[in-house]
Amino acid sequence: MNEKTKNHIEEFNFLKNCFRSNFPHSWIFYGSEGVGKYQFTINFIKEINKGINLHQCLFEINNTEISASINDIRDLINKTTLTNSYNGKLKTFILIHSLDLLNINATNALLKMIEEPPDNTIIIILACNLKVIPKTITSRCLKLKLKVNNSENFNKL
Repeated sequence: MNEKTKNHIEEFNFLKNCFRSNFPHSWIFYGSEGVGKYQFTINFIKEINKGINLHQCLFEINNTEISASINDIRDLINKTTLTNSYNGKLKTFILIHSLDLLNINATNALLKMIEEPPDNTIIIILACNLKVIPKTITSRCLKLKLKVNNSENFNKL
């Protein structure tokens, strides 16, 4: 794990414990810019799907400055459904960057996916500011705040 993920040992252990029971399918990981949300998420996905190539279980949208369209969201739903049909034990993760870049139609399609996710799919939205995410989405997701921690937690992992 890198230093930023090691800063979030409590959050990481909390997620692992949640995963052992009834893990919710929609999350928002939020915190200030540069706190390590992306690397934390990647490390968590690797931990959950040990031995699986990350590209087999991770679909990302809005990870560039190009905003995803409603067709991109629909395509994502189809890909995750197909992926889950091949291996029911594999957890498929959808990682959404910069939700505020989505237009209203894409946001509504995403809302539908959050309400009725494909089997074995976990949706994670990365955000710096919860206020830019529509309340219809935040109300349907569990939120995990990643804070800037000090270096004393580095060696606990």
